[in-house]
Amino acid sequence: MTRAAVLQAPRRLELLTRPTPVARRGEAVVRVAATAVCHTDLEIYTGRHPGVRLPVVSIRSRLTCRSR
Repeated sequence: MTRAAVLQAPRRLELLTRPTPVARRGEAVVRVAATAVCHTDLEIYTGRHPGVRLPVVSIRSRLTCRSR
């Protein structure tokens, strides 16, 4: 199992347990070592981004990862 930060509603972030993903052909599973928040992430978190439907796994970019 793995953990995922899921934005359920504006300003309501939950840490959930999810099945560990399995890489298919041409894909890779990585372990996130660190992440950062950009302005778009902040707009999504506060509910001000017009193009996002919730719930959403909120951490999308600016990752430092290690391969598994």
